[in-house]
Amino acid sequence: MQSAQTTVIDTEQLQTLAVAAGVEAAGAILDAFWTSCEDLLTLLKDSFQDRNFDEMSKAAHALKGSAMNLGAVQLAERAKVIESGARNNDIQTVQQAFIHLAGDVSASRVAFKDLMQSLAA
Repeated sequence: MQSAQTTVIDTEQLQTLAVAAGVEAAGAILDAFWTSCEDLLTLLKDSFQDRNFDEMSKAAHALKGSAMNLGAVQLAERAKVIESGARNNDIQTVQQAFIHLAGDVSASRVAFKDLMQSLAA
């Protein structure tokens, strides 16, 4: 499937999961990802406010890995920038990435929802 989704998510990741585990199981895994994602986003926001670069780096690393596992490539790339910025105590890089983070999450949610609907059809 080539579409605008491919810039946000790697559709093959979730398609492969849906074929292997079934659409319903893939949906449950995606739901667990979003729950984890919300927890990690909260940790990121808190660590950003506290300027706790170590915790920020750890949370960004976890988000990056989780996002890549499901193919949320845009979100994973943003988390990678935050992780790198936090490791370097570079608040400007982190702050710039945070500006786009919510948009990346929203775009990923929409792309995954659209893909899941097409897989269920």
